Amino acid sequence: KVIAMSDSSGAIHDPFGIDIDIMRALKENDRARIDGYHKHVTESKFFPEEKVWQFKADLAFPCATQNELDQDDAKMLIDNGCIAIVEGANMPTTPKAKSLFQNKNLLFAPDKAANAGGGRCISPRNATKRIAAKLELLRSRPTASNHYGHQDYQHFAEKYKRPKDYVFGANVAGFLRVADAVHSYGVI
Repeated sequence: KVIAMSDSSGAIHDPFGIDIDIMRALKENDRARIDGYHKHVTESKFFPEEKVWQFKADLAFPCATQNELDQDDAKMLIDNGCIAIVEGANMPTTPKAKSLFQNKNLLFAPDKAANAGGGRCISPRNATKRIAAKLELLRSRPTASNHYGHQDYQHFAEKYKRPKDYVFGANVAGFLRVADAVHSYGVI
């Protein structure tokens, strides 16, 4: 269950689990700040200008912006017993934080693996007009490409003697895709 969420105003914590319908109505319909959740669920608590990494949780999903999860945040997550981090934005975890997660053998799904498909789900026309894709489309399209991406990432990590290093495997797979594309055009 999701116990904490944040936006640029702060973090909301609901130990009983965020009511997704209330949150969706606040953010999508009302275009309100996250602190409005507390008005609907009084057991929750709002923390102005705070991050969500302070709360004890098994999983963390940095999904907002680049470098939102730093080394201090990583230490807090590790100390609180977090077992996996899944990036849902472009490079939300700093390199030092990634190293900490890897050194502690936490499961870490980097953006290029976990967030793959977001750009493929939104047409260029819609992206430039900032029109959100339908949820059904987001759920249906990336499935196959993410599955094969996972196999590639795992394969390359093992091939180059770095088993379980999903970040390395994703980097190798991405590099090879670009190199193959450049080579197919006769550049290399």
